Amino acid sequence: MPSRGFFLPRTLLTLFPWHLISLGTMNTLFTICFQLGALALMQGAAKPMEPTKGKVLLLENERVLEGDIELSGDRYRIKRSIGETQVPTDHVMRLCASMDDAYKFLKSRTNLEDPDERLKLVSWCVRYNLRERAVEEATAAVELRPEHAGSKRLLHHLKTSLEQEAMRKEFNPNVLAEEHAPVMPIEVANDSLSLFNTRVQPILMNTCASCHAAGKGGNFKIHRVYDISKSNQKTMQHNLAAVLGQVNLQQPDNSPFLGKALAVHGGASKPPLKGRDSETFRILEDWVRLTTARSAVAQNENASSVPSSFAEDRNRPSKPAKEPEAEKEKEKGNPFDPEVFNKLFNPMK
Repeated sequence: MPSRGFFLPRTLLTLFPWHLISLGTMNTLFTICFQLGALALMQGAAKPMEPTKGKVLLLENERVLEGDIELSGDRYRIKRSIGETQVPTDHVMRLCASMDDAYKFLKSRTNLEDPDERLKLVSWCVRYNLRERAVEEATAAVELRPEHAGSKRLLHHLKTSLEQEAMRKEFNPNVLAEEHAPVMPIEVANDSLSLFNTRVQPILMNTCASCHAAGKGGNFKIHRVYDISKSNQKTMQHNLAAVLGQVNLQQPDNSPFLGKALAVHGGASKPPLKGRDSETFRILEDWVRLTTARSAVAQNENASSVPSSFAEDRNRPSKPAKEPEAEKEKEKGNPFDPEVFNKLFNPMK
């Protein structure tokens, strides 16, 4: 643009004693001035434009927010299905087009010669389910520090996880076709859903997945879950639907889901759980009772809002079972707690 060109001030042209300067010196002076102006223009043009729209917002604490994101004044507006959130720009490190772009930006700010910095990047990749990137960074950390046992152990676990996921999709062609969210047989309350994700599902992974996630468990089919992050939500929904299909809504304590947990089946030499008094079985039993109780309350509330002629024809569940003593269970501690289960992916902590 002409307005951005380099010009000598008018006063310099009129007042400077040009007649006292030789032609060679004058040419040199003009050359220097031209080069300085060109350099200033190049520096201005080289500065990248900050994106104003994207899908991933990388915060100063390195956490991530996802959605349809747009810069609006001094705030970023994040539109998601659950509503809209606004974040001040001074809390944001970078607006990125994808999660992988966020990873590349963090990597550009990392000291790649420091193995601990590499492991920090591994932890970030694991948190946001960038498994291939996590393996890359763990491999680099081991190369920088070959004798570090923790780094080698972490790399082994990450590679195993990646290989198992690839095998699951290779030997189970129906996995990709089943990725849509299943229809739940009953309405599941938020507290029941949270307990399933953090308590019940880790037990399934430790006691049932070796058969029921490998196509050897009959009609009861679940998928492997390697952490409880948001990226595994669809898998969790599949597992929840599979378990609810084994729950007796009218007689929760007689549910096949609970009975199979205490019975020898599938060619095994012993049952999955030790007995009714075991802590893990009480977790499953309390969750079944809580889930059916919440469902019964929801159905009764819905029935009261429709004409009696319709309500009489509905199959009403029996009286809700006693709700579990959740706080008591928390105090006892649980060997299948996700914090123990998920150490597989971050033994450095």
